[in-house]
Amino acid sequence: MVAAFLFIPSVARTMLSLFACVPLDKDSSEPYCAAAVGRYWVLDMSQQCFEGYHAAWAFALGIPLLFVLAVALPLGISLFMWHNRHNLTMPCLRRHYGFLYRQYRPSCRYWEAVVVLQTLLLVAAGVFGVTLGPYYQAIVMNAALAFVFALLWVARPHLHQQTGTVALQSIACLLLTGFAALSFLPYGVVSLDDTQFETYGVIMGVIVLLVNLAFLASVLWQLINLVDWSQWWAGMRAAPQQIARALPDCCLRWKQSQQQQPVELWHDILPTASRSIKGMKRSPPVKSTDAQQVVADQQQSTARV
Repeated sequence: MVAAFLFIPSVARTMLSLFACVPLDKDSSEPYCAAAVGRYWVLDMSQQCFEGYHAAWAFALGIPLLFVLAVALPLGISLFMWHNRHNLTMPCLRRHYGFLYRQYRPSCRYWEAVVVLQTLLLVAAGVFGVTLGPYYQAIVMNAALAFVFALLWVARPHLHQQTGTVALQSIACLLLTGFAALSFLPYGVVSLDDTQFETYGVIMGVIVLLVNLAFLASVLWQLINLVDWSQWWAGMRAAPQQIARALPDCCLRWKQSQQQQPVELWHDILPTASRSIKGMKRSPPVKSTDAQQVVADQQQSTARV
């Protein structure tokens, strides 16, 4: 089930791509003639939207998947959390479904449903923003990130403060990087010459790099603060003594294993022979009358020859 949740962004992108269309040609007057008037499917630019086999794919596969991801899955998670709200501490439930709620506060156990909707929102901004162009697509994506940031800031759903802080910082880093990238996609008349634009690009690139490095440093600092360094140092000091105590016992066991190795190899290589040797019985002694009869038979056979 955890793996299924990891594939939600890929499935959502494929599902929403079934509805993504872009306009090509516009109606033109004589003597020009438009070859491709209307909207065409982004996955097959030779197929007009909602006509032919695209209509079958969009309505037969796209709409059911949209209902499952946008309605059934979030609603199912919320109902499951509400139905088991008094049993969330049971070991069996935590072992199988704990990834849905263990990282959130008790009052925000349903937040995984909100995460699914947030994922669909960001994927939709990336898929349908193709028709708007790169500039407006970046604006729509930044608006979606700002909405997710506002939700996290207001709700504060995470159980541990460090997790919530890292989540907010990551979205803030993405927002700053996105707004800096917008400045490289000028809309309208560009007033900067090549030299000025190159200088501006270097400055903004350094700023974006510093922002991302600051985010990585913040994440490392949060991880360092989670470590109990006094306990770690006590364990490091006690490690040589524990190794010294366990070393003689390990050496003794190794010597015993080396001594027992030939016998073990003999039994492993020739198990049948060892069992036959152990189970061998002595044959009964030959009686004297039987021996005399054997000698007489041999003499008779010699005389005939």
